[in-house]
Amino acid sequence: MKADSAAPCPRTTAEWRPGEAWDCQPGLRSTEKEALKRLSDYFAGGGKSNWPLIVRAGLARLILPLRETLDWMNAAKAPANAAVHDILVEMHRLGKSYWDWTQEEWLDVMCTSEGAFRT
Repeated sequence: MKADSAAPCPRTTAEWRPGEAWDCQPGLRSTEKEALKRLSDYFAGGGKSNWPLIVRAGLARLILPLRETLDWMNAAKAPANAAVHDILVEMHRLGKSYWDWTQEEWLDVMCTSEGAFRT
């Protein structure tokens, strides 16, 4: 069982591969833009967990690859949730999906080290 705050650790040495069901199209759909706006408003209103169903449904295409990758890494629940949260917030701020991010945009979100990410 994963601890809520343990560091990620790959389960196996198997090579990571994108999921076959993933839709990696870089553009944000209008429904995804609306869902990101709703989620941003939800966070601004103090919401943290149990995102509205309309938000989860609207962002399913983008959340699935994140969750599957974090699961493959055996990421603990709290850090995995924080990573998904931060990526979705940045997608809203940038107005584009993470599939369309530059390397610099990824580094701005994830930072170059764990210490930098935590500050």
